[in-house]
Amino acid sequence: MNFGAVLGHALFAPLFIYLEAIVLTSLLVKGGPPLSVVMQHIKSKDNRWYFWTGGCLGALYQFVSTMVTPRIGLSLFFICLVLGQLFSSVVMDHWGLFHFPVSRIQYSKALGIVLLLASAVMAQNFSGTAVSTDSPGT
Repeated sequence: MNFGAVLGHALFAPLFIYLEAIVLTSLLVKGGPPLSVVMQHIKSKDNRWYFWTGGCLGALYQFVSTMVTPRIGLSLFFICLVLGQLFSSVVMDHWGLFHFPVSRIQYSKALGIVLLLASAVMAQNFSGTAVSTDSPGT
């Protein structure tokens, strides 16, 4: 049984995870700089739009992992997770996105992505277990 099932619906799991994070972060920030200093940093020219995407992307990750993992299994989920992170990092490095230094893609990096993709295909097709069609949270 998973956390979503215990709470009655899969979407309650990430909701409570983020509520816990808000409470803990609020306690930790209590000793930090005053809000006026934080607001000055928010208004600075060094502030980039993509700095603010972390919360949305984190919530999207929690939602997708909660809904998909019970259907495809943990091993395939983590293979796909690492594959997506590896592919994204190679793309960001290749074009120097988000002010990262440019590091052109090499055959070894491309081969690593292809091998990880092959492992995802093998985990899906040759694992001997069927993909679940049960609704998560039930």
